[in-house]
Amino acid sequence: MREYKSLNFVYIQLIVLVSVGISFVVFYFTKFSLYIELPFGLVVATILVVVFWESRDKILETILSEGLKDRYGTLIIKWKSRGIDSFLGDDVIQLLHDSEKLIDTYESALLNDRIGMNTYSDYSFLLLPAAKALEGTMKKALIKMGYIKDIELKENPSINVGGIFNPVGNTNISNNLKDKNRDKSVPHEIYATYQQCRNHILHYDLFSDSKVRTVAASRVMLSRIEMCIENMYYKFNLKKK
Repeated sequence: MREYKSLNFVYIQLIVLVSVGISFVVFYFTKFSLYIELPFGLVVATILVVVFWESRDKILETILSEGLKDRYGTLIIKWKSRGIDSFLGDDVIQLLHDSEKLIDTYESALLNDRIGMNTYSDYSFLLLPAAKALEGTMKKALIKMGYIKDIELKENPSINVGGIFNPVGNTNISNNLKDKNRDKSVPHEIYATYQQCRNHILHYDLFSDSKVRTVAASRVMLSRIEMCIENMYYKFNLKKK
């Protein structure tokens, strides 16, 4: 992952400049002494830094020019936020972007009549990277929560991570929820997404139709995968462990 230290410095610089500007405006209209206005500006700067610290990435992403982005790290946020990006890691984020780009490419091809609606019988291939990203995130989450260890995955890469998340007859996973009452449906949603957006993508079922019939359907399933990953991170409070 990219380092964010320089961006934190940019954020603090920005807040200080804004606060100094506020101080001079107040000084101009009130004619108070600069000995009063400058400490006032520093107090305002400190308050703004603290209040908006958690939102600094989004603030910088909104206002920084492309030149400053290139100078201080090209991309401030690679996917959603600094915390979840750090948890997922570059490989998982790249897989999500790969599916996004594949779907964008085929949507554009449809709009420009380069392919027809029925060119392919199954568009599951557009979701293969995202399906792998979902499985990778689930493994990372289970390691973080202490259900499995790195060494176990190395020795047995085929551990049934979906089964551990299956809440039917297994209440252990729900004990890790940040809010057990409000979010009690989250394990069911994660397990259902794993079955429909990972297993049905990677496996062929003789007794049910698991094909992704359209590009639009692949877009919906990608959204489900992304929402599932976000829910896993926030609802299981992985950022504080």
